Amino acid sequence: MAPRAVRNRSTALVLLAVLVAGCATEGPTLSETTVPPPACSGADHRPRLDFDGLPSSVTRHRGRLVDAAANCDYERLDRIARQDDLVATFDGDVVGPGDWPELEHDGLPVMRALIDVFTLPAARIAGDLTWPSAVQWSRLEDGSAQDQQAIEDVEGDSGLYSWSPDGQYLGWRTTITSDGRWTQFSLGPVAELRAG
Repeated sequence: MAPRAVRNRSTALVLLAVLVAGCATEGPTLSETTVPPPACSGADHRPRLDFDGLPSSVTRHRGRLVDAAANCDYERLDRIARQDDLVATFDGDVVGPGDWPELEHDGLPVMRALIDVFTLPAARIAGDLTWPSAVQWSRLEDGSAQDQQAIEDVEGDSGLYSWSPDGQYLGWRTTITSDGRWTQFSLGPVAELRAG
């Protein structure tokens, strides 16, 4: 019985040595399922922004916001939001930047939308700038061909830029005041932005 026990022990030691040697020479194999997803939808998304006719205070603040969103810096956006008295609503619920990671996890591309909406033409409403200019339209066809194309290019197939049957704009929109404060970021109905 002793030779059989020795043979089993020897076999076990050989197998253990092979496993240890294999682990020492090869690292773990990464696949698409083991690589974590990006931190947020805006990760490293830096499209070209239009600067035509914007006050420098608005341009600078927009740049800060886009930079924070592209770096997935929720804390920085939250500080700016508190400083500027931002009102952020999603389908009627007030949700500040501190809660946006949860929205992102649930599939709402908040950071990507914040960046992309700033690539669209803006409308002047009561002296402030609101993106996109579509907030003043009753339907997509009301905009110029160039503005319609810009929205369609950003929107893709997401359907996030839409209007209610009564002509209320329901898509993403954001506002920076003429003195450079970020006061509005929303998805869904916002009645005060229809006035113009």
